[in-house]
Amino acid sequence: MIVNFPYIFQEFWVLILCCLFVVFYLFIKTYKIKKLRILLLLRSILLFILILVLLNPQIKRTTKETNNLIWNIYLDKSLSMAYHLQPSVGSYISGIKTILEKLNNKGITFNTYSFGSKLDTTWNIKDQEIKDGSTNFGSVMDHIRSNNNKNVAGTLIITDGQANLGQEIPRDLNELNPIYIIGVGAKDALIDVLINSIDAPPVIIKGNKTEIEVEISAYGEINERMNVTLSLGTKILGSKIFYSKGFGSIEKVRFLLNPTETGELKYQVQVNALPEEINILNNKQYITIQVLKNNYEIALITGAPNFNTNIIKTILKDNNNYNIDHFVYLSNNYSKSLESFWETRYDLVIFDNHPIEENKNEWEKFLRIFAKKILAQQTSLAFFPGYDIDKNTFSSYLSLMNISLNEPIIELGKNLNWKINQNWRDSFPLQDKNLFLLNNMNKPPLFVDMEIDTLNLLKLASSFILDVEIPLLILKEKKPLRSLVFSSPDLNKIYFNSNIVSGKEMVRKMFNPLFSWLMKTGNGKDFYFRSNKNSYQQGEQITIVGQPVQELESLENGVINVFSEGQKINSKPIKYNKKTNSYIGSFWASQPGNLQYEIELLYENLPVIVSTGTVQVQESQIELNKVFLNRGPLETLSNKTNGKFILWDQRLEILTNITNEFRNDTINSIIYLHKKIWIFLILILFLTLEWIFRRKLGLQ
Repeated sequence: MIVNFPYIFQEFWVLILCCLFVVFYLFIKTYKIKKLRILLLLRSILLFILILVLLNPQIKRTTKETNNLIWNIYLDKSLSMAYHLQPSVGSYISGIKTILEKLNNKGITFNTYSFGSKLDTTWNIKDQEIKDGSTNFGSVMDHIRSNNNKNVAGTLIITDGQANLGQEIPRDLNELNPIYIIGVGAKDALIDVLINSIDAPPVIIKGNKTEIEVEISAYGEINERMNVTLSLGTKILGSKIFYSKGFGSIEKVRFLLNPTETGELKYQVQVNALPEEINILNNKQYITIQVLKNNYEIALITGAPNFNTNIIKTILKDNNNYNIDHFVYLSNNYSKSLESFWETRYDLVIFDNHPIEENKNEWEKFLRIFAKKILAQQTSLAFFPGYDIDKNTFSSYLSLMNISLNEPIIELGKNLNWKINQNWRDSFPLQDKNLFLLNNMNKPPLFVDMEIDTLNLLKLASSFILDVEIPLLILKEKKPLRSLVFSSPDLNKIYFNSNIVSGKEMVRKMFNPLFSWLMKTGNGKDFYFRSNKNSYQQGEQITIVGQPVQELESLENGVINVFSEGQKINSKPIKYNKKTNSYIGSFWASQPGNLQYEIELLYENLPVIVSTGTVQVQESQIELNKVFLNRGPLETLSNKTNGKFILWDQRLEILTNITNEFRNDTINSIIYLHKKIWIFLILILFLTLEWIFRRKLGLQ
């Protein structure tokens, strides 16, 4: 034991000597007075205790003790352990019981854990079932690392080494306690052929050829010709033959797709089953691909040529998939026969300064047949009124979409300031943010002489007169039809105005997404995401791929949020690849059932949900894909930690390596007097005695 005074200084010793001299002098003076000697002694003891507390001495103690080290035993209870031909489940549990009994007989102290999908700190040999759907070997290694050098002699693991959930067996094994492993199973896998993944774009344009790549794995001894087919409904689109060697081999088969239909198409990929195959549920998979139209037919009807006409045509021509039929009224005739208009199926009809006084009569007659045409063909409408329109006829065509004109409460027919409102951001959150920078610039006032009733309409921009808001740009959806109205005839003023840095850019950024919305060019979506197959096994990795339908601002950062029964259970990153113009992310199928996912991308530092989906996770069969002893990594693990690997048949040999081990530990401790309660109790005791004695002597 060593006593150290860390806070002593030279002047302190002078003070101590002076105090001792005073105490000695008083003791000599009062030596003959017995009662005062006792009082002086008590005060001297109190002074000594106070000095000790003031000095705060550190008392260092060194002790030695011997600790009996514990062995940690980890037992694999995953489903693959139940499918080995040797040992059977009964033999496996019986063998474990024998090992544990012999360790008890040797007086070995050990803790027993089981692991499968997760680490279980309990093991009841009577109630144990070997049925966990996956093997999370990473949880075992994490537990070993956390207990390393904590009174642990070593580790015994009984497993087949098939890690299919979480991290695999790590390479960094420095300074771990010895790990002994009993390997279970045969070296060859049972026969199984499965479709690992299907690599295909989530969305394509009709008429564009695309390639599908199917990755197929085979386990066990096979050496056979295999056949894989691609079909759509009952129609077989392709068939490929490949030679499989088995033993974990991977084959990639490619098909070329050239879809002739549009919509969401569900393709089936299937590989033939083998007679001795252990699991045939994974031989067939489905993927869905959204096929978009490659051509959109647009009819532009101009009543009287105006400055807006070429602007509208210029915006439409930006998209190569738009085909425009332009009908211009020319003195009781049209630049193109109206017969072709009635015979053609259009995705969008645009009224440009139409109908006018000169053709209003015929278009009043056309109203009923026009209504039947757009309803039967599900055609959307866009209205760009000009200075020459006949308002009554124009209003009749607006009424087809349940849009009406109000009698203005204040006088219109003048130029008004205008602005795009928040509804634009809410409706088109991923469009170019520069539009709002342009929106805040000095824009030209626009002529407005009509007021649209905004009941059940979406107002994207408004003009202002005094404190009254006049709708300028509105959208309306009357399923299955959509419509747009730009109520000012002065679109050209924005396009050619020099006060805005780029009026042309502003008009394009306003109407390109609006025309796309009208014709549902992306089927109502900005993104398409899907999984790389329809069905997964518990413990398998789920890959989500996605693609934007049109050019949007960069949204490279994002996450995949995973839900089960409404509860969020996981969140993983998803990354954008500029070269392929696609997103990819993945997460683990941690539990059976239907898992919902949502794709959340960051736009202007705000999260935006751009897609949702569902994947089906089966009661795990992934363990059956690899029913064999994964010997190599297990031998590496034991050798690098100075342990030993043995096979199940020689399992009892491991008992010679598991012995009682002890460790002599030296324990250094420091005692601080000011932190000990007993020193203050002694101080209070002597203060009390001193006070009592003074009272007996009649002293104050």
